[in-house]
Amino acid sequence: MPRFFTEEIFPEDQPSVIRLTGDNAFHLTRVLRARPGESVTVVAGDGKTYSCRFLSSSPDGTGAELEVISASRAVTPSCRVTLVQGMPKGKKTDLILQKATELGADRIVFVYMDRSVPVAGESQDKKLSRFRRIAEEAASQSARDSIPDVLIRSSLEEAMPLLAENEIAFACYEAEETHLLPDTLGREGASIGFLIGPEGGVSPREISLLEKAGIPTVSLGRRILRTETAPLAVLSMIMYEKELRK
Repeated sequence: MPRFFTEEIFPEDQPSVIRLTGDNAFHLTRVLRARPGESVTVVAGDGKTYSCRFLSSSPDGTGAELEVISASRAVTPSCRVTLVQGMPKGKKTDLILQKATELGADRIVFVYMDRSVPVAGESQDKKLSRFRRIAEEAASQSARDSIPDVLIRSSLEEAMPLLAENEIAFACYEAEETHLLPDTLGREGASIGFLIGPEGGVSPREISLLEKAGIPTVSLGRRILRTETAPLAVLSMIMYEKELRK
C-alpha cells in the first residue's frame, strides 16, 4: 500500500476527504498510476495515520482526492535512537540513510570528522535536501509512522551535544577490548545515541573528546566492519534488544 507523508495537520474531527498535492500527488497518479478505489496511507504532520481510498486526480496530476476510511495515532517508540555517522566517501551516505531509516533510527546525523575525506561538488544545502528525500522514500517503503530527522554537522565538537543528550551514549571503536556492545544495550534507557567513525576511524584527538565528555567506547566484536556496515549492525542489535525481545 503506498504511503505518503505530508506536513499538513488535519482537524481533530476526522476529515472525510484528504487532498494530496505536489510531488505526492504526481507520484501517486503519474508514477504509481493509481486507479479509483485503490488503498493509500497518508501520515500527517502530527503523526496521525489515515487509511484512505483513492478517488480522483486533477488533469495535470498535481492534485489527488482521497476518501478517509480510518485514522490512528502513531505508536510512540519505547526508545529513540540517534545515529551520529562520520561522513563517508561517495554514495555510501545513501545506503546508510536508506537502511538506517528502515531499521528504525529516529535521527541520523552526518558529521565531518578528522578522518573524513571531503568531496567537492554538491553544496551542503543540496546534499541535505537529497538526504532528507532518501529518508522520506525509505520511511514510506518500510511503512514507518515518521521520517527520521537528518542533520549535517561540520565537526565532532558540533555533533557531540546530539550524542551526549541521550540516556545511553557510546562510540563504536575497533581498538576497544573491554566493553562490549551487548553490555551497553542491556541498560535501561529511553534514548540511545551512538557514533560510527568514517573510513579511517575515530582519531586519537576525537577519542580524547569523547573521554572528556564521559562517552565510553564499545567493541562490536573481533571483526573490523566497514563504516557503512557498522551502523546497520548496531541498529539491528538495538531493534532486537529494545523491540523484539520485549
